[in-house]
Amino acid sequence: MTFSGQFVTCALVLGSEIRLDGPSAVNTYDTDTHRLVVNGVDTPVMQTTLMTKEVDVDAILAHNVVLAQDTVLRVTGSRPFAIVASGRITLERGAEIDVSDGGAGALAACSTLAGNGTNNTSGASGGGSGGYSGSGGRGGPGDNDGAAAMQLPSVRM
Repeated sequence: MTFSGQFVTCALVLGSEIRLDGPSAVNTYDTDTHRLVVNGVDTPVMQTTLMTKEVDVDAILAHNVVLAQDTVLRVTGSRPFAIVASGRITLERGAEIDVSDGGAGALAACSTLAGNGTNNTSGASGGGSGGYSGSGGRGGPGDNDGAAAMQLPSVRM
């Protein structure tokens, strides 16, 4: 799903370019305090809390965002994290946005377990679910309305 399906981007006031450099840099963003720290220095950044269809998301707003080669941005806090840009978001070779292991918006436990997919009378099988480091369920068996599958002719290239 695109962000435009979650919230209206046209009404947002976006900041200027954000560039994070260097493999030895310690870059962090906290979704609770809305603080971007670059190499130990608080760095002003445009941000907003977006109310989406499901949950509030803390978003950095910029024209362009660049994480230079081998740069890591570690994101923490209780809210999910987003970057909204009117231009480009560029992660150069080896750059990472790290929200792993208790990072931004991480849930300690999922309220529902992974389950099996369901049958679909239109043809394709239902997909298994998964997430939160759990294995997904078995996909559904596919078309169960009794109609024979349509055989397509083979094509030689």
